[in-house]
Amino acid sequence: MPRIFVLFLLTSFIWWGLFPAQAQQRRRQPVYIDRGACEGEACGYGGWKTLETTTAYARPDERSRKLGKFRAGQCVTAITGEVRVYTPGRFVVRKARGRFKPGDVIFAYTYRGEEVYKIKHKGRWHAEQQLTLSPPPGPDAEKKCDLDARCWGVFEKDTDSDWWIKIRDGRGLAGWTREPQRFLSPYWLSDSNCKTR
Repeated sequence: MPRIFVLFLLTSFIWWGLFPAQAQQRRRQPVYIDRGACEGEACGYGGWKTLETTTAYARPDERSRKLGKFRAGQCVTAITGEVRVYTPGRFVVRKARGRFKPGDVIFAYTYRGEEVYKIKHKGRWHAEQQLTLSPPPGPDAEKKCDLDARCWGVFEKDTDSDWWIKIRDGRGLAGWTREPQRFLSPYWLSDSNCKTR
């Protein structure tokens, strides 16, 4: 084996061993940031409630400074958010639908809920498109879609993204989190005190 190749391998192992976080972060640079986006069904900013204690970061980046904690049980205000897309989903059209033809590739970015996505098709952005009744990616996805009259395309690859939310609590602590599952948003809240924040 040539010495230069051995040296390259050795250097690579040392780099990944000593700086795994930096290497991982470089791989995870977003290709698109959807500022102000609210991800998922019935999503809304405003009064939320903290279910589990959660770290607040200075920026939407876990390498940024930790500012403190949002304590479980607190009413907080979700100010805004952003969806950071690392790899868009790849949806391939199987049956003609509107402007889409069989074989067209639709890139799915921000998930809006109810199977609706912000998409890119033939280099152009479209605010919302329902990519309905698509089976999950897998070896039988095309066959399952062909057997379902309502299915018009398949996801070959899911969207890889993070949703970051900027939160402020009653003490004035304001910071970012990417753990929305640790909060209840207005749609799910029964606590009217939190809703009106």
